[in-house]
Amino acid sequence: MNILSAKGAGLFQNAATIIKIIPLVIIGIMGFFTGNTEAVLTTAPSQATNASNWLFSIPAVAYSFDGWIVSTSIAHEIKHSKKNLPRALVISPLIILLLYLIYFVGISTLIGPQEVMAMGDDHLYFAAGLLFGEVGQKIMGTLIVVSVVGTVNGLIMGMTQMPYALAIRNMIPMSETLKKTDKNEFPTASAVFGMVICLLWMVVHFITVHYGLLKNSDISEISIVCSYLLYIPLYYKVFKLYKNGEIGVWRGVFCPLLATIGSFTIFCGGLQSSLFILYIVICLLSLIAGYCYGKKHESQPQIN
Repeated sequence: MNILSAKGAGLFQNAATIIKIIPLVIIGIMGFFTGNTEAVLTTAPSQATNASNWLFSIPAVAYSFDGWIVSTSIAHEIKHSKKNLPRALVISPLIILLLYLIYFVGISTLIGPQEVMAMGDDHLYFAAGLLFGEVGQKIMGTLIVVSVVGTVNGLIMGMTQMPYALAIRNMIPMSETLKKTDKNEFPTASAVFGMVICLLWMVVHFITVHYGLLKNSDISEISIVCSYLLYIPLYYKVFKLYKNGEIGVWRGVFCPLLATIGSFTIFCGGLQSSLFILYIVICLLSLIAGYCYGKKHESQPQIN
């Protein structure tokens, strides 16, 4: 869809985003008003929460907010991107936070936090059944499928452009092929290359889930942890802008500092995974290889 019509893919993405919000808001609001609020507020925790428990949950929380970096790869297609993209990157996480708060308060009120943890992903279908019956469960399942497809489409929109952005700078193998565009100025070869990468990750994800290699987790969470470590040099670049007098104290000192603390916090959560060390070694080898290749072939952008 992204190859055939970028505009159509964008419209589908907007529709999928709205559809994704619907079950969160409906379950959150109706759960709050129909559930047992008093029982949730007065329920005492069954056991003390130690540091390792909440650290283990950090990558899953980060996953809910991840994906914002992908939007930067299509910045050149956004109208007034210097103004609108920063606004989107600030406002969107706040909206996501509000939506998830509404949802988790509502679902906990409706069926109880212990039941949510015990049922896992099935808790949403159970809640939909309580509120709307069997038909409601089917409708909710359909909305979830559409929202997941929308999330995948959003990532693909970015992946179609990323190899192209690297290729025009000769920072990736097969740059001459990947930076070619069709008659509509769309990088088809880059899109196909991105699809191949996605398929490879799908296979890796299937293997880790099917064989239970990552208990209560998946390979994407480790990827997110590593990516947040790579953001730290970007935060330092922002700090350098402050030192050069280009931005103020808030944007140049406090924001990068808070972001760096957040990255290290997510990193500590990722350390709880049994395969984290192996994965980060693979990432480091890939980064070293990419850096060496980029330094050798880097040039000014050349758009065909």
